[in-house]
Amino acid sequence: MTAPLWRVWLAEEAAATITRAAVSAHPHETGGVLVGVHTHGSRPWVTDAVELRSAKATGTFYEVPVGARRKAVTRLRRRDPRLGYLGEWHAHPADVTPSPVDTETIARLASDPEAGCDRPLLLVARRTPTGYVLDARQLSRRTLRELQVIATGPIEAADTALSEKPKTRQRARRRLYLGTR
Repeated sequence: MTAPLWRVWLAEEAAATITRAAVSAHPHETGGVLVGVHTHGSRPWVTDAVELRSAKATGTFYEVPVGARRKAVTRLRRRDPRLGYLGEWHAHPADVTPSPVDTETIARLASDPEAGCDRPLLLVARRTPTGYVLDARQLSRRTLRELQVIATGPIEAADTALSEKPKTRQRARRRLYLGTR
């Protein structure tokens, strides 16, 4: 089996947040939002994952509480205005891939102008016998396309990135692509 051609960069701390939340919520689902930037080639870089607990969560159901998505993204944008909404994540307490309901939800988000993300991500933390595994997908023509996950460190601080002169031409080029769409 070959690796997927599409990629997502995922900060290790965001991955750890998702895994900790999934373990803590087990045997129920939990979830939240993915926040970050787009890199060169418009690939998503998830810098933050925020858990948004749902009072209605069960072992097979999770929904983002009304208004929580916008509040979480706004809070993170105050820290770094380059950040934006990239999609959703949730935990499956069993080793199952995204469901048709998951696909419909992401498709609905893509068509919602208020979400501001026409190709949202979906990360599902699947519980396996050895722990949680992150299954990353991105909406493409109304289907969820599998993504290769590339682990990264944190994004460079906004005040440093904006005030410091680039040391190399490559570093300057990289900075041009850190803004959200």
